[in-house]
Amino acid sequence: PMALNTPTPPEAPLNDNFYYHGHNVPRPFQKYIVNRLGGWTCAGDPTGTFSYDNGNTNVACQAFANLTLCYNYTTGAFFLKPLGENFLNQHRDELFPFLPTSHPKAPGFMVYTSLSVTPSDATLHAIVGTTFNNGPLPLDAKLVTQIIDTTTRHPYYTTIKSSGELPDGVLKSDLSLEALAPGAHNFIFQACIFADGQLQACAEERVQLIRH
Repeated sequence: PMALNTPTPPEAPLNDNFYYHGHNVPRPFQKYIVNRLGGWTCAGDPTGTFSYDNGNTNVACQAFANLTLCYNYTTGAFFLKPLGENFLNQHRDELFPFLPTSHPKAPGFMVYTSLSVTPSDATLHAIVGTTFNNGPLPLDAKLVTQIIDTTTRHPYYTTIKSSGELPDGVLKSDLSLEALAPGAHNFIFQACIFADGQLQACAEERVQLIRH
């Protein structure tokens, strides 16, 4: 996965804070991450210190590897900054070229995709496999994935995480689409390999999901 926030140097522990991987995390933030966000695996390690948001004393935020968590003193509510959406909009053309399956593949690089659906619970089952010369990808290679609604071009998922025991180079993920409105929805699942600053190989799979 690609970290959305760049780590800053470690800081000294402070009283009344939860000290985690070199940074102080306010106790309310720690409790919210553990009890509401799925824990540190979801949030990632803290990458910076707790501070006001762009000088706004009503909102305080802290950056983690995968998200930035904020607290609004006026409303008493936690919220996440839309870092993923902002990052996608800034790098859409670079990371997610909308390519046909006929895109040429560089020698040695292979990528394949599989996409199926369980209509009863609006779940997509995505599988992607990669190899380089019949072995693992080079260390500098990045696998970029996206699942897009073909009507709106809205990216529902831009990262899939492996679930279960699978061979090296194979990722499988079950992705919920519970928020979809009733009707027919057509999706494209694309996976591309970037290495040496170049697009090396892409593959895509299409599927239709009908919600009643």
